[in-house]
Amino acid sequence: MDFIKPSKQYLKSYYEGCLEMWNNLHNNYIIHNPQEYGKWKDTLFEEFNNNQKGINLPAGFVPSVTFWIVSNGEYIGTINIRLKLSEQLKKYGGHIGIAIRPSRQNSIYGLKASLWAINKAHELNISPILATCFKSNKPSLRLMSSKHFPYLKTEEDTLEVDGKMHDIMRFWYK
Repeated sequence: MDFIKPSKQYLKSYYEGCLEMWNNLHNNYIIHNPQEYGKWKDTLFEEFNNNQKGINLPAGFVPSVTFWIVSNGEYIGTINIRLKLSEQLKKYGGHIGIAIRPSRQNSIYGLKASLWAINKAHELNISPILATCFKSNKPSLRLMSSKHFPYLKTEEDTLEVDGKMHDIMRFWYK
């Protein structure tokens, strides 16, 4: 398994991953709409570069760095590390967003991606690091509260996300 900057070599596999994930994520900001492939396939890599530099960001977005998780020539998922937090991201979203293809969930990918993302956030001088999840997302909740991730503190909240009320957990890591 490798963590790489998005690469044209994996564009077809990324598109296939987007098809698989599009209706399976509670928030699709971290991937692209596969129905609009013709619109983004030629601008995708420039978009990632601009996002890191904070250029042409959609309203409410912050500069971020995107990495792809690849294994055996296949796109497995996306890691998005936000370089700073907006007020909204402090409530829900945090510094790290990870999306793994449904066909690759319940494997070691989530753990390895999370460990890698926290280390990469440290390399990017982010400290403390905020990660959040819905309390109803039991796999993420178990992972984020495990011994693999010693946290400084946790916070619980209930707030509206995408038009619905959700119980949220926030984990602050050193």
